[in-house]
Amino acid sequence: MKTGKPSFTALALLLAALAITCALAYARFRSGQPALRDFLSFYAGGQLFLESPPFTWSAAPARIYSAKAQRDMESRLRPGAPYMPCLRPPLFWAMVAPLSRLSIENALMVWLALNAAAAAAIGLWAAARMGEPAMLLLLALFVPLIVSLSVGQDTPLLVLVLLGFLALLERGRPAAAAVLLSLLWVKPQWLPPFVLLLLARREWRALGVLAGLSAALWAVFPPLPYLRFLNEVRHSPGVPACLACMPNVRGLAAWLGGVQAMGPAAAVGAGAAWAIVYMRARRGSLSAGFAPACLAALLAGYYSHIYDCLLVVPAVAAAASDEFQAPWQKATAGVALSPLPYLASYWGPALRGFPAVTALAVFAALAAGKSAARRAPQK
Repeated sequence: MKTGKPSFTALALLLAALAITCALAYARFRSGQPALRDFLSFYAGGQLFLESPPFTWSAAPARIYSAKAQRDMESRLRPGAPYMPCLRPPLFWAMVAPLSRLSIENALMVWLALNAAAAAAIGLWAAARMGEPAMLLLLALFVPLIVSLSVGQDTPLLVLVLLGFLALLERGRPAAAAVLLSLLWVKPQWLPPFVLLLLARREWRALGVLAGLSAALWAVFPPLPYLRFLNEVRHSPGVPACLACMPNVRGLAAWLGGVQAMGPAAAVGAGAAWAIVYMRARRGSLSAGFAPACLAALLAGYYSHIYDCLLVVPAVAAAASDEFQAPWQKATAGVALSPLPYLASYWGPALRGFPAVTALAVFAALAAGKSAARRAPQK
């Protein structure tokens, strides 16, 4: 594994790019232009969660999981804005509810600052991990990160959680790593490959802590209202807005073969991706399992969006020195970190599948890689 000291100039440019992206998004939101739609749905969901906390759900319907209540709240906060369903599990709303006590402008500034800080931390980690200060510049131009900040998503924070999970496992602290991993219940479709990673590496303590925390979580937050709501809205228009644009196996199947191909492709693709994660984690180093797990979270997810492609950064950075030995592997990683495949998806229907193809190509490069590090002896 390479390590290196990030360039101050490259870091300054990344921070400037993050500041400009956040400032432009905030200015557009304040001026009434379409911007930060995802944040608006998060803030509205936090308001509804405060109005009907989980301990009231047995006596009355959970307002957070009422499409009508969501639509009315978003319309009240932003008249004329298109409805964006709030699809996250209860833990997410419990975590964003404190922000919803602030005015929407103040909450937005805090939200953007948190995600920009997380993005800077990701850049510093990637640059140090690869020994390449240029990673800071690449991240400044990385389209999925720009999109994430522009729509008000939490992807940088979630990726930072995964980096903390990896760091704690590398330091021999599996219980603490499991505590961090339990936070992925805010976006559960990312969780399975990392559970498989723990299983493959026989991290029984981590799995036990994760199981206990998960059981406690779902005891506090009854899952039925959430599951009923997902079933209600999963076929609604705009969920997602463009099936063929999703950078995952389902999106790739819709792009190549039409919507009817999505179901079988999702099942086969998820199974294959998870099997490769398990094998790489079982036979290789921790990084050899973590890197494909990041991409499996993207590719096997039921819903994925362009901002979820931020997972490509930790996947490439974690495995670069150990796994990408052949020229074609290095070239694939370089293309995946460039703006080109993600910008291509905006140039017309014929190119919508490029992000999914890129993620799949990096996953194939990882699957073909050779881990340079040996696993630690089994405990």
